[in-house]
Amino acid sequence: MVKTKPIFYGHGFPEEDLRRQGQDVPGFFPATLGMTLGDGQYTIVRKLGTGAFSSVWLANDSRQHRYVVLKVLTCDATEAILGPGGASLYADREILRKMATANDNSPGYAHITPFDDSFERPELDILRKIATGNNSSPGYEHIMAFYGSFLFTGPVGKHLCIVSEVLGQNLGQVRELRASPRMNLPMALTKRITKHILSALVYLHDVCGVVHTDLKDDCILFRPSNVSEIVEWALDKEPSSVYDPIDYVDEVDTDCNPDVPVRSQPIPFSKSDDPALDEYHAVLVDFGCAQWVDRHFNESIQPVALRAPEVTLGYHWGTSADIWNLGCLIMEWLIGLPLFELPIFEDDLDPHHLNQMNDTLGEEFDPAFLAKCQHSAKYFNEDGTWKWRPRSTAIPLAESLKDLARPEGSSEFQDVERFVRRCLKLNPEDRASARELLEDAWLQGV
Repeated sequence: MVKTKPIFYGHGFPEEDLRRQGQDVPGFFPATLGMTLGDGQYTIVRKLGTGAFSSVWLANDSRQHRYVVLKVLTCDATEAILGPGGASLYADREILRKMATANDNSPGYAHITPFDDSFERPELDILRKIATGNNSSPGYEHIMAFYGSFLFTGPVGKHLCIVSEVLGQNLGQVRELRASPRMNLPMALTKRITKHILSALVYLHDVCGVVHTDLKDDCILFRPSNVSEIVEWALDKEPSSVYDPIDYVDEVDTDCNPDVPVRSQPIPFSKSDDPALDEYHAVLVDFGCAQWVDRHFNESIQPVALRAPEVTLGYHWGTSADIWNLGCLIMEWLIGLPLFELPIFEDDLDPHHLNQMNDTLGEEFDPAFLAKCQHSAKYFNEDGTWKWRPRSTAIPLAESLKDLARPEGSSEFQDVERFVRRCLKLNPEDRASARELLEDAWLQGV
């Protein structure tokens, strides 16, 4: 493998910020290859990637005799999830959960206070709900399998570690590896991924009462058909590695930051460079931003360019926000470009985004809907007209899709447009649900 010289960030490290002291240290855990965590149960064999609040590692589980993924949260993220004093609460909670589930036939069980998990921040609670909801539901197999969590102490502080199944590359990585210069996906693959993610959303929305709120390519991974075989093949083909010291010692104060950065090397989901269609088994992951349908802890959700209009305008949002999000992604997968291209040098992107929604979809916001939105008066008059309408370079939806009509045929082109419009209704109450979209003619036979 040819290793290119890494790009450095403000902290000096080629990937996550491994500083142990200084200003705004987020507290990433400095894991190393061969290190064990979880009282020796997990041995780290590869680094899979990093995010804003965690690093992700492939590990060998010596007790269950399987490979697993360890998502190690930063100290800051751990405190945010567990709350003030969360480390001790986490330990107490695990003891209480053990007592609550041990043996209800024991004479002493009646004298134990019932376990109440309500003090938790949502991610762990949501992961447990997803894991125990209904494994016979068709959408269950398209949700990441959650195996558990544990808390440990590193050189900077406490870290929460989430244990889950091993998955292959994410959709963004798959798009980059494909030959298409615009990174668009074939129609058949787009339909397959769409059906899998809709199945996952039916499970989340209807069975678990959860809104994902952060759908994007990075949150869609592909499950290998044989995890052990693929992992061992990948480790043999491209052994796990660290960065060469020459690549970073000039950028980092190694006296204060002695850690050797490990290189991210995702596991593929197939041995083939061009996997067959039936090898793509999409799985929805990353529930760090997920919220309960009936309990919101944050009203500002979703990546800006994928944000539903009700979120921007201050209307009550729910599961239909995920549907808007998915509709935007489907367009991006098909045409290879974001549906909404927002200006770079603007302080307030919201009016530009809202106007592009109008121009792209060829419809205006209903004044009755705007009257129920907390922030609509910032942009609209009472009759629904714009107070100040920004210039727009938006391309109408049908025009964006017109190139698909040639190779796929006009019927397929019309089905795609109709399907996407069902996802992108300006009023969230008019949008189709995930369950309804699964029955759409466009996805039949997939």
